[in-house]
Amino acid sequence: MIRGVVAAVVRGLLADGELILEEGASADALIDEVLGRLPRQGAFAQLGSFLGGALLSAPQVAELYASNEALIERVNAVEL
Repeated sequence: MIRGVVAAVVRGLLADGELILEEGASADALIDEVLGRLPRQGAFAQLGSFLGGALLSAPQVAELYASNEALIERVNAVEL
């Protein structure tokens, strides 16, 4: 379930131009990177807040234009 949420948010950000990957990086590699950091994170309820920091620190990410609030909204809007 969490993988589906993270994947939906990342792919949505990419589609909307709010997330730019480094040259040669893939969405799947970024999703795996973010998921690899989750065990240290804690509750699913904190996922929206966690995503901003995880995306910004991921080596696959060149730019992130979405705010933490926008990320939280995206997480809350995902329907699996």
